Amino acid sequence: MSLQFTLDGVTIETFDEIYDSLATQLKAIYGSDINLDQDTPDGQRLGIIAKLVLDGQSFGQLLYSQLDVDFSFGTFQDVICKIAGVYRNPATLSQVDLTVTTDRDLTIEAGYIVEDTNGQRWQTQSNSSLTTGANTVTVFSQDFGPIEAAIGTVTTPITIVLGVISITNPAAATVGVDEETDEDLRIKRNRSLENPAYSTVGAIAAKLFNLSGVTDLQIYENATNTFDATLSLNGHSIWAVIEGGEVADIAEVFAKNKTGGTGLKGSVTGTYIENITKPDGSTLGIPHNYFFDRPSTTELYVRLDATRRNPTQAIDTDLIKQKISQSTFNIADDADASLLYAEGYKAGDNFVLYNLEVSDDNTVWVDTKIDGGFDSKFNINVANVTVTEV
Repeated sequence: MSLQFTLDGVTIETFDEIYDSLATQLKAIYGSDINLDQDTPDGQRLGIIAKLVLDGQSFGQLLYSQLDVDFSFGTFQDVICKIAGVYRNPATLSQVDLTVTTDRDLTIEAGYIVEDTNGQRWQTQSNSSLTTGANTVTVFSQDFGPIEAAIGTVTTPITIVLGVISITNPAAATVGVDEETDEDLRIKRNRSLENPAYSTVGAIAAKLFNLSGVTDLQIYENATNTFDATLSLNGHSIWAVIEGGEVADIAEVFAKNKTGGTGLKGSVTGTYIENITKPDGSTLGIPHNYFFDRPSTTELYVRLDATRRNPTQAIDTDLIKQKISQSTFNIADDADASLLYAEGYKAGDNFVLYNLEVSDDNTVWVDTKIDGGFDSKFNINVANVTVTEV
């Protein structure tokens, strides 16, 4: 048997099958008395050739499997996803939305630098057209990684622009993330299939997910004529809560996909300038404002007990804390205490965990779950996990 294309994919030979096939052919040429033992030059050469053939067949089998976007990985997955117009998110810079107040219309150019109270520098990556008053501008850290900035700490302009009165950040920075994993890219590609969907909200969500830097998203719709008290959302309106992504890019998605008359909710304002060419060849810029929200972070506290399975085998409580703190939540996810047991057991199996409780204020504790807010996201800091050995 040799490499074959079948209904089940590509089938290849084993090393022994290749070796035996080549040995048979060599004996047919040189005679059955040829010595192909492993300690002979001919035997060793035969082994090298058999390994080369196996490597070639294995490569063909791997290449064939990579053609399926649901099973491809690495660089080849990047190539396949490009066909669908989907790209892997690289490791990203941290970003923060600034409120820039001006006393005139002006343009802040790419490379505009501001500094926070910790001496960390942030800069714009594109030009921003500002109007008199308060404007929202997204700046990015100069270094990759989880660069943090608390509320109201990014206030010092390094680049001086006439007309800028004040700068501040009304929300904390969104920290940078690692390069998108193969699994996450696979999920995003499948979501992208919603782009041509008839649902306006589905198409908007899919295109927002495809923006560089967007790491999480929740989008809500009130399609009725009446006010939705639960969402605090007017009739025929959309509320998007978006983590990551540049404000200008988000505004452009809404501009090109939101239907006319659909209201938007949010405290972040993004402006999209629609440029129209006049009959005389000059350009008319029409600004459109779009609204959305950034998720707020809710710190989650966890406490639990641990007991040894074997009295002589110590429990690594620090590792248990670390594993639980690595739990990930999406926007609007509930904090379910029972699900955190599985994270704790990733630290080993020489202990039993029980009495696990969660709290969002370190005062009131429950062993069930804490409901997530529509625009909030739980986070567990390792310092907020208490493991008591009993």
